[in-house]
Amino acid sequence: MVRQDGHALWFQPKIAIVSLFLLTLARSRRDQRLILVFGSACIFLTILEMGAASNHQIQIAKARLDLSLPRASLAGF
Repeated sequence: MVRQDGHALWFQPKIAIVSLFLLTLARSRRDQRLILVFGSACIFLTILEMGAASNHQIQIAKARLDLSLPRASLAGF
């Protein structure tokens, strides 16, 4: 089972930040471009995932606030 909550959305931007460190270590222009493309792709995918997951996350947050989520989970058990 894989838990995919809102905290998982921030993994790729963290990887993009780490790639900036690798960018300082890269010597050739080709490697620098490759690292920049990788970091940009991480940020782009995060933006896409946040757009897709935000509506779902908002529904979960509302269900937690009005306490309908625990009742639905209890019915599932």
